[in-house]
Amino acid sequence: MKKILFLLSVFLFISPNMGRASSFLVVGYKDKPTSAISILRQADYVVMPIMVKSKQKDPIDRFTEMKAAKFAVMKQAEIEKVIRVTPGKIRISPKPISKYRQYEYFRETEEELSIAIIIDNTAKDIYDYAIRLRQFIDKVEAPGKSSYEAGTIELAVENPERYRSEVLKQIQKEIDATRGILGKKGKAILSGLESPVLIRQVENNNVEVSIDYTLSLEQE
Repeated sequence: MKKILFLLSVFLFISPNMGRASSFLVVGYKDKPTSAISILRQADYVVMPIMVKSKQKDPIDRFTEMKAAKFAVMKQAEIEKVIRVTPGKIRISPKPISKYRQYEYFRETEEELSIAIIIDNTAKDIYDYAIRLRQFIDKVEAPGKSSYEAGTIELAVENPERYRSEVLKQIQKEIDATRGILGKKGKAILSGLESPVLIRQVENNNVEVSIDYTLSLEQE
């Protein structure tokens, strides 16, 4: 019995849930190779992470100020309907900031927020959306000694599982084509189709959507 094995690998990092329980965003990798079976779709959001920090020496003052800085961003997002803000990772150090170790403690206390803007085709490309996100955060006045540090612009898809049936159809076409080449005899064994739908950033506003799976064809 001859066994022919086709492997397709995982190409994406899935971010933590962002927002409502019934709606979440998945941010795609930029630097992974192309999947063998995938579909190209426009992303739903352009996302910019920001780090909220405070240089207050007293821990209580620092925490209070960071909380105020966070809610200042969220309040501005309520005004601008196309902006969505969700909390992310948070690191809190209860230590007072020493003048000899200011930078170290400053880095130990920070919260990540993700600000996302809907891709609605009113902008020419991702640069225009990036400008809007930067302008948004510039409108927010950071209280006291707090500040906002912008991160790398990324593309995101909302509820990528909605593309599962389309990807599965493409996988089925590939199986049919492969069996057509090798002959109809033999057995196709699929595994991994229960894997999450994956996202990879490829160009401007577009992402590649795929599923990590393994196809094994056994031919007598």
